[in-house]
Amino acid sequence: MSKGTIIFDLDGVLARDGETRPFVDIRPPDYAGFNSAAPHARPVPEMLAFAKAMHRQDYRVAVFTARSSDIFHSTRAWLDKWGMEFATLYMRSPAAENDTPAKAKKDMLEAEIELFGVPALAFDNEDENIKMYEARGITALRVQYD
Repeated sequence: MSKGTIIFDLDGVLARDGETRPFVDIRPPDYAGFNSAAPHARPVPEMLAFAKAMHRQDYRVAVFTARSSDIFHSTRAWLDKWGMEFATLYMRSPAAENDTPAKAKKDMLEAEIELFGVPALAFDNEDENIKMYEARGITALRVQYD
């Protein structure tokens, strides 16, 4: 039986976002450029190791990403390449393409809660998402790299 769910954001937590961030920090965002760069993101070994350890300790690991589900296969391949063990991968649906990443993550969280209950912990790199998790009573840790 699971000890609870831990949410890990993908870009900026499990994967460094230096290769992808420039594409979404411009207005309008260049999602085609982001999608091309995403499969080449460098991993964050410490966070991947921690997520894997939590999975082995019977925590339910959920990966949240604002990546479009259009790149599901390359995203899944990236996770598999780095040995990421998880129960669920949530991605932005094509219907939510115009939603902000924060709105997409909020929808993912609502789905997670409906299906599995309130998560125990969340890791993210965006203050807006940290506040959203905390507003739901979830301990949230902001991950930041140099």
